[in-house]
Amino acid sequence: MLAVRHTEGGVLVSTGAGSGKTRVLTHRIVHLVADKGVRGYNILAVTFTNKAASEMLERLQTMTNDHTATAMTFHSLCVRILRRDCDKLGYSKNFSIYDESDKEKVIKAIVKEITEDDIYKESISAISHAKNHGMSPSKYNTEFGDYNNGKIIAKIYQAYE
Repeated sequence: MLAVRHTEGGVLVSTGAGSGKTRVLTHRIVHLVADKGVRGYNILAVTFTNKAASEMLERLQTMTNDHTATAMTFHSLCVRILRRDCDKLGYSKNFSIYDESDKEKVIKAIVKEITEDDIYKESISAISHAKNHGMSPSKYNTEFGDYNNGKIIAKIYQAYE
């Protein structure tokens, strides 16, 4: 109940799955709308799962009759921000986000197209490492091109990009 009624600053609710975090957050938002006069359109609830976001919105609309609050996953929020502002960083707003299986299929096809060598797993690992360290394909080639399969992996990475 303390987390629901606390309205000055943030509250960390950290518990296991199925323990009621979505319920607490939903009731806190209801308290803000119903008791504190906060307008729903001023509220953004961020969750980890689509299920939690959907449940929260459904409950909020039922409990407050306000259909203007927003609830979404961290991933959805980040994509929304990227689509809005990525052009300021020199990227196109027309981008796709691949899950693991999409990434693997694309890299596997590129490897087959570029080489007959069996470097699929090595390529996945190397590209992941490069991306995690902010390396472009050309920087990867500069850093690792002289190592075993480095130049080929740089070509695969470039095609993947």
